[in-house]
Amino acid sequence: MSKAPTVDLKKGTVTTSDAQDDEGYAPDTEEGKGEAKEAMVGEHFHIHTVDEIIGASDDPPPAIIDGALCEKGLMTISGRAKSFKTWHALQSCLSITLGKEWDGHAVKQSATVYVNLELTKESLNYRTKKIATHLGFKDLRDLEGWFLPLTINCSELMMAARKLSGEGSKHDSVYTYLLMEQIIRGIEKSKMENPKFVCLDSFYKMVGGLNENAAEDVTSVYRYVRRLMDDLNCAAEIVHHFSKGSPGDKMEGDRAAGSRVHRQEPNTYIEMVPLKEPEDTVGVHIEQRDYKAIKDYALRWNFPLMEIDTEADPRDLKTPPGSKPASKNFSTKRLTDLLNDDPLSPEEWQKAAKHAFNMGRSSFFNYRALAEEQGKVTLVDGFWWKTSLLEEAKKKDKNHPHEKSQ
Repeated sequence: MSKAPTVDLKKGTVTTSDAQDDEGYAPDTEEGKGEAKEAMVGEHFHIHTVDEIIGASDDPPPAIIDGALCEKGLMTISGRAKSFKTWHALQSCLSITLGKEWDGHAVKQSATVYVNLELTKESLNYRTKKIATHLGFKDLRDLEGWFLPLTINCSELMMAARKLSGEGSKHDSVYTYLLMEQIIRGIEKSKMENPKFVCLDSFYKMVGGLNENAAEDVTSVYRYVRRLMDDLNCAAEIVHHFSKGSPGDKMEGDRAAGSRVHRQEPNTYIEMVPLKEPEDTVGVHIEQRDYKAIKDYALRWNFPLMEIDTEADPRDLKTPPGSKPASKNFSTKRLTDLLNDDPLSPEEWQKAAKHAFNMGRSSFFNYRALAEEQGKVTLVDGFWWKTSLLEEAKKKDKNHPHEKSQ
């Protein structure tokens, strides 16, 4: 019988038995070939029985972030450079550590790991201290065993990958493999037990010699991340950056740099897009496969935290001067401003939007629903009112139609 297979990264070979030839393969016999094939391939599938399906829970998968990320799910969040992505990522880890809401969603309190691939150690310490204090950690020593900030020296790791691969050889995914091994070693050395959320910041520092634009290479990186998640039995977040150009001129899901695998592979895909106003505010667009759809919302930078801004329109995206992408000129603000003079019936309001900025029927209903959800408009006796004007009218006239309808 052959031994369990072992991997020689330098040779790129798989060893499957005691007797090896010079290339690391089992003897060229039918028995040797069979053992090697079975050891390398095996059975990597699960058959779902009818009994298993019948006995399954009627509830969606358990979540570490309620309605946004399942306990063993992968999340990729992308945004522009210097758009507070790292601050938000650290806030995500520390919010889960403390059991505080993440962007308005309840979380399952858990131990977390933040893998720093680009900040200096001093910067990471400073940011962690600021965020933890503002989130409510009274004694930062309570972070011990619950939050692990882990800085990886990517330059030294790249040199190690090159040595391991041999001079003149492609080190490609060897670097990513070593990176995952360093994370495991760091967690083991820290003696942290059962981390349930790992944040990897940032993707461009994870690829090594791979091509960020090639679907095959990006898939390879995600495969290593999935393996890390399996080993740790945890959820993970990858921080990524947008491609060049104005993100406000692009469709949802097409803003992340490189391959579309960034949108296809994770359980939850998030984009943080700069808004026209107010300053330092982003619109958050979430696509996820495990729970109900999440409406776009806005986050505002309020040092050192990203906070939900209920006043900002998450669809009023910032675009370069002179840029006029059709649908991007629509916003709940422009739509509700049509009600500044008088309340309008649904038909009158839709016609006004069509005349004012050529808004189609579908866009009208989408933006109207968003405005209503944000509390900017109210329907009273078949007429749409701007909520702020309705409140003023109620104060002036107690016999206002709104009062009668209660």
